[in-house]
Formats: sequence, structure tokens, C-alpha cells
Amino acid sequence: MIKIYESILFLSFSIVTMIFIIAYFSEKTPGRKPFVFLMGMAMIWTFGYAMELSVSSNQDKLFWLNIQQIGIYLSPFAWLFLSIEHLKSRISLKKKFFMPLLVIPFSHIFLNFTNDYHNLLRKEIIFENVNSIIRVKTETSIIFSIFIGFYYLLLLISLINFLRAIKKRKGFYRIQSFILLVSLIIPYIFNIIDFFNINPFYPYSPTALTFIPSGVLIMYALFKHNLFKITPIAHEKIIKNMDVGVVVTNNKFEIIDYNPFMTNEFKYKENFIGKKLENKDPTLFKKLIEFTEEDEEQNLEFQKYKDLSKHYRLKISSLNEDKGYIIIVYDITSQKILEEELFFKATKDFLTKTSNRYEYFGQSEKEFEISKKDEKNLSVIMIDIDDFKEINDKYGHSAGDYVLESFSILVKSLLPQNSIFGRLGGEEFSIVLTNYDIEESKLIAEKVRTKIENNPVNFMGEKINYTISLGISSINENMKTFDQLLKSSDDALYRAKNMGKNCISV
Repeated sequence: MIKIYESILFLSFSIVTMIFIIAYFSEKTPGRKPFVFLMGMAMIWTFGYAMELSVSSNQDKLFWLNIQQIGIYLSPFAWLFLSIEHLKSRISLKKKFFMPLLVIPFSHIFLNFTNDYHNLLRKEIIFENVNSIIRVKTETSIIFSIFIGFYYLLLLISLINFLRAIKKRKGFYRIQSFILLVSLIIPYIFNIIDFFNINPFYPYSPTALTFIPSGVLIMYALFKHNLFKITPIAHEKIIKNMDVGVVVTNNKFEIIDYNPFMTNEFKYKENFIGKKLENKDPTLFKKLIEFTEEDEEQNLEFQKYKDLSKHYRLKISSLNEDKGYIIIVYDITSQKILEEELFFKATKDFLTKTSNRYEYFGQSEKEFEISKKDEKNLSVIMIDIDDFKEINDKYGHSAGDYVLESFSILVKSLLPQNSIFGRLGGEEFSIVLTNYDIEESKLIAEKVRTKIENNPVNFMGEKINYTISLGISSINENMKTFDQLLKSSDDALYRAKNMGKNCISV
């Protein structure tokens, strides 16, 4: 889970960096400098938090906490500067007015990094382990609270400025003000939640992640309302260096731009520009059509035709009042692999790779209900490895584990498709056969018993002979639950043991 969260944080950092570069290389319009400053602080904040999670030593975590707090403490000033310029307030952004104010956050940052020598801000530092995640918690002083109160005052003033701008402006300019307000206030709502220890996602802090929706809002403003104009050099720095795929089409579904990710992953070529997406990339075209039919933004997952080991997620948005579309392609292969690993661990027995009890009973009870409803055959074979304790005592537990693994592999190779094969515990296993009656199941059981008897296991030069006992029962009208069927098979297994082992009882 923490690896996925770290990846999302670095993605958030990438998006904020992209917006920073766009703004930096845009035309020198009013508000650009404080906006660039704000995005720079957001980069520090997001990157610092991602590094705090990824490093292992307590000292490194404290260092990266101090780094991210540089962005936290300075961003209220950037927000204030931006709101004042956006409002075109009578307060001019002169150095003589604002430079004295900047002494406050820089003093705070200095005291943060030197706290070990004076403890003026943090009385006590606690490294708390929550769900295998180490988080830094601090007992702070009244001086720290005064600093924080000052920053929130600046944010409140900025909020008032944006609200005044929304009230004063009309049409497009009002929308612009509203987008800026929402995109910049989102992180601080979550920051307040985090600060007052009411974060429902603890030990994860969602504040840094909120720069993703903020970034999307600002990108919307860039494309929809021309908040800034992107220059060719920004295109080179951003689109071409993004670690996600970008494809832009016009409303005729002709490709008008794409980035190197699409060249590397989807073999896009220079002559694709101006060509129909349908002819050059049928997969993306199909997803784009699904989006246009739904007429709302979607997140769509897909796999490439020729390489089903690769997984992608699409985000498609309309561009400039449906005059075109932007398709963003995320490689989520590592996330899917992790999900599959977690699913395997949750449903499979670690040693034998057969179904664990949870999956076995879940699937078996479902098949039992279907068979009862459709009046179909269903049989259960219970298997126990004879004298398994003697194998462990004579050859060691490693040999016993090897016997269990070899047994499972051999049995799986003999079973029909759609069988359910699970380890119920120790050396006890069970097989559920759908659409097999008692006689057909007995033939399969005898095949398994004979194969095991005639195929000893070779472990480190030792030949280990072993046998199994089996009990079989089939569904009948008197059985109301799968547990009754399983109990009947277990009783049959018990009789097989009493009959001398290495045999089958029904």
C-alpha cells in the first residue's frame, strides 16, 4: 500500500512540476510570478512528503519533514501575493512592504532546522509506527502556534481577496477567479484537517495529493480559459518529458500532437500527425468513442492487443468546447501486478499454491448452491497423506514441505478443468468435482491414489514413498448445505483410515 501511495505522491509532484514549468515559460502576465512561486512551494511540499515516507531512518525523516515545511510555510505568502495581483488591489507588491513579512517564515524555517539546540518550536519529537509506516509527531510550543496562526491569517486574507474578485468580475473572468480559488484552497482544507488531528486517512496525509485535483483544475483553466499561454519551449519541457502518454486530437479524431511516451509504448511515428486515430491506434480510438458517447469525463482501463502483460489507464477530456480531445495514458502495470500479488496471497496457500480455506469454501459453497438449484451432480473428495508425521520425523520438516508441494503439483495435473482443489490444513486436502457423480469421482480418486503410490518423491537423494487415503461423497436431496457434504466425505475418509490406509471409501 505504501509503495502505491509513494507512486501517487511522485505523480502529484510531476503534475505540480509540469504546471510550474508551464507558468514559468508563459507570457509575463500579472500574477504569473506569485503563481510560479506558489507552484514551486507546492513542489517542495509534495516532494518532501514523498521522501519522508520513502526514507527509513528517523533522522532522514525529520530532515525531509523540515524540507516539506519550507513549502508549507512559504506558500501562504505566494497565495497572498497572487490574490492581491489577481484582485488588482491598491496594495502594490513592493519589496519594502512584503520583505519584512518574509522574515517570519524564514525565521521559522531556521528555528525548525536548529531545533535540537534550543527546542523553541518542538518540545518533543516522536517517531510513531502506524501500520508499518513511521510518522513524525511533535509536541509543539506556543511559539510554533503563533507562527501557524499567522500563516492561517494570510490564507484567510487571500481567501477574502479571491471572494472579492469573484464578486467584482463577470463571465469568463469570474470563472477564472473561481478556478484559482478552488484549486488553491483545496490543499489547505485538508491541511487544516491534518493539523487538528482529524484526518480519517491517518497515517497517510492526503494534503500533498490534493495538488492533483488542484493541478487538473488549473490545467483546465489553461486549456479552456487561456489562463496562461504555453510557449514552444514549455511544450518541449513538459509534454515531451512527461512519464505519462499524451495524445491530442481535433474534433474529427485526427491526431494533432503526442509525446515520446506514445512513441515508446505504442509505436507512434512522426507521420501519425494529421492521420485518423481510428487508423493508427484502434484501441485508443475505441475508448475515445466510448467517452464521446457517455459525454462525461471517464477513467478507462485497457491492455494492448499484442502485450497483455501491460496495463494502462486512460483519462480523456474534451478540449476547447469539444473542438478536440486530450487523452492521457498512465502505465499502471506495477499497480496491477501488486494487486494480483495481494489477491494471490489472500486466496492461495503459500506452500502448495492451492486454494486456501477461505477461497476453497467460498467457491465450493457457490458451486453447491448452483448444483442444488440446477439438480446437477457434485462430489467431494477428501484426501489425507498417510503417516505424514513419520515423514517429518524421519526426513525433517523441509522434506515434509517438499512432499506437500510435489503432491499438490501432481494432483492438479490429474484433475479435470473447473475442479476446486484446496488445502484445509496440515496434510489434509479436498477436491470438489462439478458435474461428476460418485462413480465418476471414484475413478478420478483411484487415478490420483495410484499415481501417488507409484511416484515417490526424491528429496536431496532420499526417495520418500508415501500413500494417501481418500473419502468420497456426492450431493443428494437430503443435503441442505455444503458443510453436510463435506462432513460426509470426511466420515468416508475416516473409514478409509480405519480400513488400513492407502485406499478409498465412499
